[in-house]
Amino acid sequence: MKKYLEREKLMKENNNWKLLFRGNNLIDIELKRKILEKKNIRCNLLNKKDSSFHPISFVGETIELYVLKKDFQQAAELIKSTIKQKSFATKHKKRKLLNTVSGIILFSLGLVGCLIGEILIGSVMFVFGVILILNY
Repeated sequence: MKKYLEREKLMKENNNWKLLFRGNNLIDIELKRKILEKKNIRCNLLNKKDSSFHPISFVGETIELYVLKKDFQQAAELIKSTIKQKSFATKHKKRKLLNTVSGIILFSLGLVGCLIGEILIGSVMFVFGVILILNY
């Protein structure tokens, strides 16, 4: 606790640092810090969580990510673009999985339809299933 208070006091006295992000998830904030450091943007973590109650988060106990005031705009844009890229990739993976599963189901139903004599419906389902599977 003492270490945190000294660090916070030093950062406020310097007045060169600006809060970029605040949260409870250390891993998420560490990833943001690594992204910034790869682009040579100096940053500083201020962990206000009590380490003796690690799994439990109390009100007001957060982890803060600070950057130099001169780098604040660049850092904010970098983090924002990174979040958008990850969001797009996650949505794309979910859509790909959904299309693949739907394709397998349609493919299977098409085969069953052809086997029981519903050739036209079975063929259409079979073709759409193959298209979904091959497209994604």
